[in-house]
Amino acid sequence: MLEQAHSFLSEILPAVRNFVAQQSGLSHHDQEDVISLVVEDFLKKTKHGRINFDLNITSYFYQLIRWRVTDKIRENTRRANTYSTIGAENDLDTLPRIKKFDKKTRTEILREALIKVYKDKKARKGTCSDRDCEIYSLTVFGGKSADEISEKLNTAKGTVFLARHRVGRKVQETIKQMLKTDGL
Repeated sequence: MLEQAHSFLSEILPAVRNFVAQQSGLSHHDQEDVISLVVEDFLKKTKHGRINFDLNITSYFYQLIRWRVTDKIRENTRRANTYSTIGAENDLDTLPRIKKFDKKTRTEILREALIKVYKDKKARKGTCSDRDCEIYSLTVFGGKSADEISEKLNTAKGTVFLARHRVGRKVQETIKQMLKTDGL
């Protein structure tokens, strides 16, 4: 029975990799995790005689994939939902020269940089909108979670994460410029 399982896996794995890549939206690393977990589950069930190769095994295998992809997406969502003001602190911590300031000063630098990004519409044209700046501000200074912001602004949670990323990148660039001009 294990020989049948290995034969089946060798035939189907290229299609499985393609299926997971196209359908899941997961990173390459997460895709490989999902595939290895599915193969492990499949081999365990085969070893214990729980797989009947006379039935449509391919559809069952794809159902295993869907379950594992869903689990991975839930896991990633739980991890991403913990982002609140911590994310802004991480944005600042990637800039080594800013670590020497106390938290209050760093917050003021962040606030000033966000104001500059918001006011300079020409520089951010095509990269982030006023709404993106509002989302970032609600996260950093309002302490709101992605769920709260998406509900308040009637937008998708993915949009909230994308806005945070876009504005965070612009804020980091602005802080670097501010530090250069101040000679820090």
